[in-house]
Amino acid sequence: MSNNTRWEDSGFDCTLCGGPIFKRMEVEEEVAGRLPSSYYQCQQCEAVWSLDQRLLSPGQEEKQYQRPTAAVGGWPWWVWLLLGLTLMFLLTRAGGIGALLLRYVVPLVFVAIVVWVLYRALRDLGE
Repeated sequence: MSNNTRWEDSGFDCTLCGGPIFKRMEVEEEVAGRLPSSYYQCQQCEAVWSLDQRLLSPGQEEKQYQRPTAAVGGWPWWVWLLLGLTLMFLLTRAGGIGALLLRYVVPLVFVAIVVWVLYRALRDLGE
């Protein structure tokens, strides 16, 4: 009995390493009428998923990137959101200084964020 392996691109990227995921189909030639055994497999870290997208095998951990933590600076994201909203409220209530800050500083912060995102994107493309 011989097996023939067929690979098809699934269109998904691995959540563990970012590599492409292929649908692997094992077709047994000598057993007529039997459905091929199929599953998804990452090309890079070799993680395996069932067809209903349940993780069956995590693959090689050294090829996977570290998952980022949800906390920034040790605080959860909602604390930073609350601090930002409180600061914006205080700036709008401060009168002249708040108006100057909102008119000049906030646009500069947005420009800085856009420049930083572009820098990171171009740096990641170069790697």
